[in-house]
Order: sequence, then structure tokens, then C-alpha cells
Amino acid sequence: MPLPFLQVPVLSRISGAAVEPADLNDGLYSLYLFEEGIDTGSEYQVADVIGGRHLDDSNNGYSISIEGGGTRGNRCGFGASSFAELTSSAFPVNGDRTFCFDINFTTQDTSGSDVKVFHYLSGTSKIKLEWLGNNKLKYTYNGVSITTSVTVGGQLRNVAFGHGDGKAFLYLDGTLVGESTVAQLTDTTGTITWLNTDESGDYEFYIDQCSVHARRLTAAEITLRQTLFIGGFHYQLDGSNDYVALSNEDTTLALSGEMSISAWIKADSDSGNAIVANATGSTAIYSFSYGQSASGKLEMWHTGAGPVASSTAGLALAGDWHHVVVTRSGSAGDWTVSFYVDAVAKGSTAGISTDPTSSGSQEAVIGRFGSFSGAYFDGSVADVRLYDDVLTSGEISWLKNFGTSGDDPTSANLVAHYYCAEGTGTVAKDSEGSSDGTLTNGPAHGVNDKTPYAQVSTS
Repeated sequence: MPLPFLQVPVLSRISGAAVEPADLNDGLYSLYLFEEGIDTGSEYQVADVIGGRHLDDSNNGYSISIEGGGTRGNRCGFGASSFAELTSSAFPVNGDRTFCFDINFTTQDTSGSDVKVFHYLSGTSKIKLEWLGNNKLKYTYNGVSITTSVTVGGQLRNVAFGHGDGKAFLYLDGTLVGESTVAQLTDTTGTITWLNTDESGDYEFYIDQCSVHARRLTAAEITLRQTLFIGGFHYQLDGSNDYVALSNEDTTLALSGEMSISAWIKADSDSGNAIVANATGSTAIYSFSYGQSASGKLEMWHTGAGPVASSTAGLALAGDWHHVVVTRSGSAGDWTVSFYVDAVAKGSTAGISTDPTSSGSQEAVIGRFGSFSGAYFDGSVADVRLYDDVLTSGEISWLKNFGTSGDDPTSANLVAHYYCAEGTGTVAKDSEGSSDGTLTNGPAHGVNDKTPYAQVSTS
């Protein structure tokens, strides 16, 4: 399986030294993206997409939530209301390890109690990361502790800690807090736990994209790691009959007025690709396509007779990942449709008199224009979002860059969001609402291959 860190060099902020994100794949042991959890009925589970060391919650996740609105996508929320926890199966630490993750401490207990955010339990708690009552962070490994000098609450922080080369170490936002000589643990049967059940009080924090490395990362790698958004999951469609059926006349997706569609695509050709549609063979509430009637153009269709608007020509998007957006503004008989590629405007058509049309049996899909012949998407699709308003150029830029600061500014009018990140099965999860889809005729689950990553500053 392709590995999850971007395969092209970028420049580290340490002394200008070139560091490749692909280097982070060396020794990559486990990866928890928290994009969505699985409620199995008896437990709540977050998958390890690399090593198979899933995190499970025997309390059925009552105080754990996977939700949107995080700076880099979905996140896992923890609170004290029912003291739930996510715990791994046996997780050996008898070797060098680096743990990296994003965390946002949002609510601190008024009593000033310390909270074990993360710990490794093997008889006793031998590795701990604690959010202290004084709003600082403390890392303890085999009896040796390192504490931040700055407070950590109220914003997204990247934390890296672990042990290697005979030392325990702690980094905050890519900067070394401290390191101390310590004896190496030899445990192989203990478990990793996020938020221990013995905690109490009123607190809340969020975790996102945790990677575990079976070695000590270098300072340059940790600095680089804290700027990376780990993404890369997508659906692979064959251009013949693969598609994702979202609904049949689902009113949530019947966006007949002002609307926007955002997606990441990697087309295998510049012709004949329906990206997202709510249509039949002759009618369309909307159909956003690439090269369906003219090679190298993004298009919006309101009927089966032809596009009502097209982007500038010669886009040549095939063969690489691109972020594409279409917006529709206006009202009946007077629409304006605009296109964007990688947050750059690529044409706009005003005064469109042809209204979106419905036959009463529309089909909302990813990768197909209803029953229209020859309009299946050939390539890969990821992170599909549908809105019931018109995205601004600033919001489009934020989406393309996976968010450079703050929470998602587009979330208020987001009606459906498909991360395309399940990794297995036939359910396409709508992480925003209840419009789950079905992978039809065998689309493959893909990961990476330079799939949308962004370098995101947390400073």
C-alpha cells in the first residue's frame, strides 16, 4: 500500500536543509487520522490505517466524538462527562518511538486537576502526556519528566514526544522543549490509552492525525512533520461503470438554487469525466464535469443537451491532483456559474437563462452523469463537498490549502461532505449529514500517490 506522506521534497525551516516528507515513512508504525469512527455496537473504534493496531472504546464512545470543524479536517473529541477512552491492543514500546499528533485543549477543569491525555499502561503508567492544572504540558517516560515552560490551551498545537538514543524528548510546535537521559523500557504487552477512565472533572480536548514512528525522528523531521496535513485517501473510478450512488431525490442534495461543489480530482484523461451530478440522462439539477463535451474544460450542465457554462479551455488537468470548484449564483432565469482550479479563477458565465431541471427521479452521484452515456469519471476523487451557498474566493483558497489557520469558514452552509477515507467496504460516509452513499460496481479505495496534501503552518 502506498505510504501516507507526500513523495516530493519540500524545504525544512531548519537551516534551509532539504527534508523530504517521504523520509517520515521510514519506520512509520501506526497512523490514526480520526476522520471517522466506527460504532460496532459493543465498542467505538478508530482504525490504524498502517499497522492495524486499532483503538477501541469499551464504553461505546459516549464522551468521544468524531466531528468536523477542525483546522485540518475532522478530529476526535474527548470530554469528562462519561470518562470514555480509546485504548489500543498490545502495543510494544521496546524500542525507539516517536509519537506525533495535533491537539487542541479547549476547556480546562476549574479545579485545576491534571489530566492524562495519553499514556502507556503496562501494570503501571510508564509513559504519560499530561495536561496540567497550570495549563502546561508534561511528558513522563519511565520516571523521567519534561514540562513545557509555556501554556498550551486555546489553540491547535503539534506535539511530538518519545524516546530514542537513550533519551526521552518532548517537542512543541516543532521546537525542542527538552530531553533527558533515561533507561529504555522493554515492555511489549501494554496498551496505549487516550484519556484514562479514572480522570474526572470538566475538561475537553481534541486530537487529530496521530503518527507513531518506530525510531526517533530528527529535529528537522519533527519540524517538518508539524507542518504536514496527512491526507491521501480517495476513490478510484474506472471510467467504465464505477460510481458512488449518493441518493435518489434526496432533498438535501437537490440543490436547485445557489450552490457550490468542491472536490479533489486526478483524472486519467481530459475528456468525458462527470465529477458530481444530480441528474438523469436528459435533466440535471446540476452536473459538474471535466471534459464531458469539450476536452480540457470544466463544465456545468442543467440539461442533457449540453453545458450551460464552461471554464477556460486547455486546462490539461489529467495525470495529477487538482482542487476544482464550481459555484452557481443568482436566481431563476439569471444564473452565473464560475469555475476554479487550485483556487485560481478559470472563467465565469453570467446571464444563464436555462434553469436547473428535474424529472422527479434524479440521481445524485459521484463519478457519473445519471444515465448519460460515456460520462463516467476516469480517475480518482477525494474530499467531495456540497454547499447550498456560493463559496467566496477566500473560502476556496482555504479549502485548497486545507486550512492555514482557524476553523473551517465554509462549514455553515456545508450540506454533505465525503472524505472518501473509509479505506474499505461499500459505504461512502457523509461526515456532515445523513446522505451516505454506496460505492457501486467496484470502485477501489486508494491512498496517497501524491493525493492532496498541504503544508500547513501551526505557528
